[in-house]
Amino acid sequence: MRILNISAQKPDSTGIGTYLSALVRAQLAAGHEPAVLCGAAPGDTQGDIPPGVPVFTVDFETSALPFKICIKKGVESLVRALGRLSPQAASVVELTLVGGHGDETELESIRRASAQAPCPVEFAGRLPRDELVRAYRSSEVFVLPSFFEGLPLVSIEAIACGCKVVMTDLPGVRLWMEAVLPQAPVTWVAPPAMLDVDTPDPAALPAFERRLARAVEEALAAATPVCDPSGVSWDACSARILEVARTLKGGCHGTR
Repeated sequence: MRILNISAQKPDSTGIGTYLSALVRAQLAAGHEPAVLCGAAPGDTQGDIPPGVPVFTVDFETSALPFKICIKKGVESLVRALGRLSPQAASVVELTLVGGHGDETELESIRRASAQAPCPVEFAGRLPRDELVRAYRSSEVFVLPSFFEGLPLVSIEAIACGCKVVMTDLPGVRLWMEAVLPQAPVTWVAPPAMLDVDTPDPAALPAFERRLARAVEEALAAATPVCDPSGVSWDACSARILEVARTLKGGCHGTR
């Protein structure tokens, strides 16, 4: 089967880029002929999409698409939440920040907040996949304090690596997570009031950071339940997509 995978996001970063690459590899392994249509910016690569797979790009930052991809992850609020931990929790917590950053001004603001935190804060940067897995496995709790998310694949990765998860209770995310991973060790945090889709009201951030600190303490104290993530593995996701594709290929009267 010839399959065109379409994504508005970049293939060499973001959760959707990881998802796209994994699906393409699964399609190749199943004997199909995949191609990709995706967003890109100057200097982007094909990421982990296997060589030889046709990739067609739509350029970002042009007159037709004058924007940059930027997802607000709530990192500075997480760093400030460290100062709201109990003395007992603060004495044992070490925070490792993994991933790239939006701009130097934003990064410097996070570094200033980190310098005032009562716990060590490490800036690990973007990690290769094997190092990222080691970072997950060496951690007890994974925190995703985002103000906006689509499908947060990093949380699934963290759970698969044995982490307990603290994350913002964003529209649609909790519903999906509890449907596909009902036993997932997730502590949900109510988000702050928002000014728009991904911009929090600054006046609401202190209360959000207090909730975040309490959630981290709760997760640290909790036992890690057994959670089987195989239902959301790359192979399982690819199998479901291919089943839908086969149904559509048979037409509206195809067998389900």
